[in-house]
Amino acid sequence: MDTSKNELSLQLEQGTLNVKAAAIILHEGKLLVKKRDGIFVLPRGNVQFNESAEDALERILRIQLTANATVGRCLFVHQRFCDGEDQKPCHQLTFYFLTELSRQFWDREFFDGQQAAFCLLSAEDLKDRSAFPPFVTQCLKELPETTQVVTTRTSSKSFVQRLVAAAKQSRLISTARLALVPMQKEDAPQVFQWTSDSQVVRYLRYDKYDKVEDVEKWIESKRADEHLFGIFLKDGTLVGCANASPAEEGRYELGYSLNRTFWQHGYCTEACLALIAYTAEKFGAEDFHLSHAKENVRSQRVAEKCGFRFEKNGSYTTFDGSKTFQSREYGLKVTLHKMNLENESFLKVAEGTKSVELRLNDEKRRRVHAGDLIAFTDRLTGRKAVVKVTAMHIFDSFDKLYGSMDLARCGYFGESMFHASSNDMLKYYSKEKQRDYGVVGIEFTLLATF
Repeated sequence: MDTSKNELSLQLEQGTLNVKAAAIILHEGKLLVKKRDGIFVLPRGNVQFNESAEDALERILRIQLTANATVGRCLFVHQRFCDGEDQKPCHQLTFYFLTELSRQFWDREFFDGQQAAFCLLSAEDLKDRSAFPPFVTQCLKELPETTQVVTTRTSSKSFVQRLVAAAKQSRLISTARLALVPMQKEDAPQVFQWTSDSQVVRYLRYDKYDKVEDVEKWIESKRADEHLFGIFLKDGTLVGCANASPAEEGRYELGYSLNRTFWQHGYCTEACLALIAYTAEKFGAEDFHLSHAKENVRSQRVAEKCGFRFEKNGSYTTFDGSKTFQSREYGLKVTLHKMNLENESFLKVAEGTKSVELRLNDEKRRRVHAGDLIAFTDRLTGRKAVVKVTAMHIFDSFDKLYGSMDLARCGYFGESMFHASSNDMLKYYSKEKQRDYGVVGIEFTLLATF
């Protein structure tokens, strides 16, 4: 009998509606996943008409794993709005259940026979696999106490249009995994997910929001704030917000909040580093301040990873005066240098394929030190790429530099690698200048482009 006709996968005039059930199966600290078309996915499938999500998952697992399963509590309900394969809107509702399999499945002989279709992956294995929502990998570290409702909007078409509009206003900051852009009123439902979460706002100055309408008003009140950005994944999912705003004595105050579903993935650190880079280049900021409640260990880790140094203990009070927190206060001094690049070289930096810039070690370069920032400007387009210097490799000449450094990191690749020669630098710096000043390979990591 063809049961696909009963599946809750409906083609509507506006697009597609799918209702699915998925299994989160943990074994010896790892997650059971299914191999499909070269990628890994959770065991999952469509719910059928007049069938509960739990019953659907038991049926799906009997078919996919040929094993009996005990479907436990629902950990997540994921409302996903995205583009379907036909580029029409797709509305997908997925129930994620904590699930246990019978001992028979884990019998070594039986499980080994399933290796072509299934495998166990650790948290590290899942770290950069985009097929898994971040809240799934979170389960390997900590299970949510109650059912979490997660909403993501990943309409690539509308999000790309939004990025283009933000770029035209010089309000788009890009990193390896994130896009920081101003928030809009329609973001309110996603913002409400974390601003209504008592765990997220636990150490913040404001209390949690009770209504989406109040979040809409807050976003509208911040429209003119050029220092506040929404933190988006590259697929358009809004995961948090961050700001670096002018404070007392010329300092810039760094603040942030993140949807709990997306904690422990490094997004906050990545966004804060990008915002520091942007604020230093655009506003000339040299001094940043950050504070957090002493109990907030997660914020302490963000501060330390961003390079902040502890200054003193302090305290702060919530806006309504109901709570006072003992705090730790941090400072960060930023030194920013500016250099121009030809378009071809800039694109390599922006794409992450170049991480060493070759220069004459003149007076300007001798002022650059590890830990400093450099803002590279594309001579053709005016775009910026801000990097953090990790090392200064100094040589007497480019002959010695080319013989010592990995040229792939200097921007050479493919056929150009075979023809790479220190003579390539003669069009910029003569032998005499090299002899007088020496040369340097400035090694760096990319923080942001805008």
